[in-house]
Amino acid sequence: MKKIVSLILLLAAAVLLLPAAAQVEVQLTPNRTDYVAGEGVGLSLTISNHTDTPLKLQDANGRPWLNIILTQRGMSGPVIPKEKSGFPPVTVAPGSQRTVSVNLRDKFALDMPGAFRAVATILLPDGRTTYTSNRALFNITTGGCVRSFPIQSRGRRLEMSVRLVRTAKQEGLFGQVVDMDTKRAVGACYMGRYMNFMQPRVLMDGSQNLHVLCQSTPDFFTYSVMNNRGQRLSYQVYRRAPGAPVDLVNTGKGFRPVGLIPYDPKEEAKKAREKVHTTSERPL
Repeated sequence: MKKIVSLILLLAAAVLLLPAAAQVEVQLTPNRTDYVAGEGVGLSLTISNHTDTPLKLQDANGRPWLNIILTQRGMSGPVIPKEKSGFPPVTVAPGSQRTVSVNLRDKFALDMPGAFRAVATILLPDGRTTYTSNRALFNITTGGCVRSFPIQSRGRRLEMSVRLVRTAKQEGLFGQVVDMDTKRAVGACYMGRYMNFMQPRVLMDGSQNLHVLCQSTPDFFTYSVMNNRGQRLSYQVYRRAPGAPVDLVNTGKGFRPVGLIPYDPKEEAKKAREKVHTTSERPL
């Protein structure tokens, strides 16, 4: 009889535990599979709440509601965070899901190449129950150097360069700043999609800003500027001007692309609507 009662209790406990395992789901997805050393590493954290009550996630009793364990291939142990600050609170409505963006470079010094794996764990308000995500895999690379400039800035020896990196099945140009003594990236940013129809124009001004003009499609070009901290200052898309050669020139007052016309998507859409409207009013 005792054995039967014990079996019934075990079965009841199993039934109670089965729904709990599916009450919350955590999915971690990298925004890209390849990043350039020094740029932000963005991941999307999706939390699904399958219960009938709001899920309020926030730090409690010195414990963060979200913890990310990052490991690097070939290294023993997890990557040590550079700070222990928590993440902003998140509330997920009943029967819905919420996606939040996480920049791993805010928490980890991701300034060297390598293959990485990130796993997220969330802590429920009861302070005991945790749920763990899948493994999010991504790489940090330096790509191939298109052109580089050694500079001195605030007593540091730096190298500013333009890197060619293939991401999401297309090639792009990235600006990068590296400390020459430590070999660690100071910063990096996306400069534009690259199509190998025209050699990129890469110039540096007197304020140590890197100017990059590249062809992104047969008709469109991208002109970007990056400072000596690896931060993008501007990004502009241009359309080819009919019959004019394309180049990036020094006017004496700064650099300027020639043979190109600034592209404004809103203005182009407005012109397209006006053209359709005018055509529709023409007599048959």
